[in-house]
Amino acid sequence: MSEENYLEVPEDSDAPYEALFRQADEEFKNFVQSLSDESKPDIKTKPIKPKPGFCIKLKDTSTGAKVFVNVCHTPELPEPRDIDDGELIHILESEDPTSYRVPLSLGLPHEEVDKSGSQCMAYDIIINETFFHKISSNELFKTFLITVALDGIEDKYGVNPDRENY
Repeated sequence: MSEENYLEVPEDSDAPYEALFRQADEEFKNFVQSLSDESKPDIKTKPIKPKPGFCIKLKDTSTGAKVFVNVCHTPELPEPRDIDDGELIHILESEDPTSYRVPLSLGLPHEEVDKSGSQCMAYDIIINETFFHKISSNELFKTFLITVALDGIEDKYGVNPDRENY
């Protein structure tokens, strides 16, 4: 074979391709970062340190496991609309009992150890401080809050709280 059949290629022939790949890689990284930035909701957060309130001890009816619900309070959360007992009863008996809302924060489940040293799950609920004082002296509103809290735990975490024995 003669030398005329060979293509002469400079030794650094991959250099333009490598530069192109580096540029494409950088553009791809920027694109992925822009998608990531767009998907993040613009949520403002503020750390709070709630004050302890009371604890509800109950069982998960599906597993028999002991569950604790810690109800805490802070002035940092908004207060629900101020209503009296009669209005709460009227709302609960209405076709749309969800029309009365109590702002609350339901924390992630976390493992705790009870007095006997047994493992159990605990859930932290935080409510407004003024509303906490109201439920502390009003059994109807306290029962209402406990029902709302247990509904939230059941819906969010699949726990089946014993609503009769707490």
